[in-house]
Amino acid sequence: MLNRLLATVIATGFIANTAAADPTYMLGGTIAFGGNASPQFGVTAKILSSNQRDDAVVGLGVTYYPGSKSFGADIGVGYIGDNNAILVGYDFVQAAGIFSLGYANTEDDAPAAPAPALPPPPP
Repeated sequence: MLNRLLATVIATGFIANTAAADPTYMLGGTIAFGGNASPQFGVTAKILSSNQRDDAVVGLGVTYYPGSKSFGADIGVGYIGDNNAILVGYDFVQAAGIFSLGYANTEDDAPAAPAPALPPPPP
């Protein structure tokens, strides 16, 4: 029951945060720990709630664990930096906590200022 409530709260935050910023993707690695198995490494793809650098994000993802030849579906929260992201969350299929790190397509917070105009030549 607590897991469903937590997932609902996080998903609501994901939807609200996505409306304020453009979503982006993340490709990287995940370590699942806890649950019914020993820690295992997986390859993950996630959709993140924001593409702005130095921002808090919520992510939804899928992970393939080559060691056990199984898949996972997760939700997490984290931080997006300069073309990278780090998240912690929960994998519902594996019933385990996760830690993810990877590449994320990001943008600056504000567009760059235009170059100053040159003065007219002297007469």
